[in-house]
Amino acid sequence: MADWLGQGLAQELYLPTYRVIATSPPVAPLEICATLGFPPVDVVVVDGASNILPVVDSGEIVIEPSTFIRGDCNVDATIDLSDPIGLANFLFAGALRPGCASSCDGNDDGVLDLADVIFVLQFLFTQGAAPPSPWPDCGEDPTVDMLGCGSPLTCP
Repeated sequence: MADWLGQGLAQELYLPTYRVIATSPPVAPLEICATLGFPPVDVVVVDGASNILPVVDSGEIVIEPSTFIRGDCNVDATIDLSDPIGLANFLFAGALRPGCASSCDGNDDGVLDLADVIFVLQFLFTQGAAPPSPWPDCGEDPTVDMLGCGSPLTCP
């Protein structure tokens, strides 16, 4: 059975997402088209017997760099035992993915795995190596990876 949209209700049909991989300009134009393909075909909403051309709005995407402290998996501005425990819960117990995955990548290898849990535990309890930058201060990630940081720390 299909789900239908209610008449006259504003409905979000598609929400595009993006990931900034490399350095980008701080503002990028966003243009939304009312046509697709070549030759262009109108995008229409079918409502019963009528076809409706959607209203499209363009604007801009403002790209703000994510900031965090490496090893601070729960983004509370400090590295403590709760950080490797939180990552272990994600990796092995089905907990939700951390909001700022880059901050959980303790060894900065671009992957969230047991090595990150061990790295942070060694740092905390056995005088292991300190986390790579950004640490000890909050900052931007100097390395390019696919982890991302959807819930960054607001640096002082």
